[in-house]
Amino acid sequence: MTRTEIINYIFDKYKFNSYLELGVYNPQDNFDKIHAQFKHSVDNMPHPDGPLLYTHWMDTDYFFENFAKEYMYDVIFVDALHEEEQCYRDIKNSLKYLNNNGFIVIHDVNPIQKENTISYLDFLAEKYHGDQWNGTVYRTFIRIKNELKNWSCFAVEEDAGGCGILTQRNILENKIFEFDNTWECFDKNRKEILQLVSFEEYKNIV
Repeated sequence: MTRTEIINYIFDKYKFNSYLELGVYNPQDNFDKIHAQFKHSVDNMPHPDGPLLYTHWMDTDYFFENFAKEYMYDVIFVDALHEEEQCYRDIKNSLKYLNNNGFIVIHDVNPIQKENTISYLDFLAEKYHGDQWNGTVYRTFIRIKNELKNWSCFAVEEDAGGCGILTQRNILENKIFEFDNTWECFDKNRKEILQLVSFEEYKNIV
């Protein structure tokens, strides 16, 4: 199952119109496939075609500070820098521009192995040689999940690291797990901590 299918299922079911994607890299991978009439993309990749690839060629902090005030979105996909604090800021900022009963979808919340969670500096230093660098987004999702106690907060299995789901809709009780912030605790209890569901279960919940 892919992030695109997870996001489009929401759009198709609720007939949503507006979409924001934070962290795009190649629009053809996901952004261009989303079933939304009104779409914005934000990325600051140092690429010569950057201004042509994204609607906003800048970092996410700058976007929220200078451009987001004009808009509200039905679905926001968070897939920018995979570091806990930056991802936390992206989610907190996204909450301000989410329409009532909209959805925030967060990529990389379910890293399969510990080596996928190395720091960004180690990643840049080419100390990671796997197929999917997820960073420490999983910690961010758990942190937000514990804050939004009255929201529905759960994760969906996905091919490249799982997608976290946040919504005010009362579709699934948010169960808080006592997480000690270690990989060992997460790895042993990931299904309970994330409230991890399959795509088929997700379709029934949403």
